Amino acid sequence: MSSDEPVELVRGQLQKRDFPSYEQGRFQVEIGARLYEFAAGDRLGRALGRVGIVLTRDPDTVLAPALAFLRLNEAQPPPAQIGFLQKAPNLVVKIVERHARTPEIRERVSFYRAAGVPLLWVVCPGQQRVDVWHQDLPVQVIGVDGVLDGSDVLPGFRLPLADLFG
Repeated sequence: MSSDEPVELVRGQLQKRDFPSYEQGRFQVEIGARLYEFAAGDRLGRALGRVGIVLTRDPDTVLAPALAFLRLNEAQPPPAQIGFLQKAPNLVVKIVERHARTPEIRERVSFYRAAGVPLLWVVCPGQQRVDVWHQDLPVQVIGVDGVLDGSDVLPGFRLPLADLFG
């Protein structure tokens, strides 16, 4: 693998990733902008673009979701911390490529849930739906006519999926 190729570290093994598609990039910017505006306006925390997150150690797993959110009191890393985020964010947004395999998506979801991410949005543009995972609850599937909300992680945040998928 060249140093220009996107990779993630899964159980100590480098796994090549595809570069984000047009569709993934569009959804990342649209959702990210709404998260940023909402969080900054209410001073709730910090929305982050693709950032490496250390989820497990020995063997290490470092994943890079499309978006993450950290509450304000958790958003400032210690001055000595440079590089990857060393703790689970409060929200992770994964945007699924059309050709993504279900077992791989499930594996990523299991890593985030095991790391203690309280809210996970898996955006599936091809199916026009978002799978919402709350810690310790079964998945909730929201279709194009539904509304994505921030639950207790981003209280008051609402995104009609018709706006996103339209």
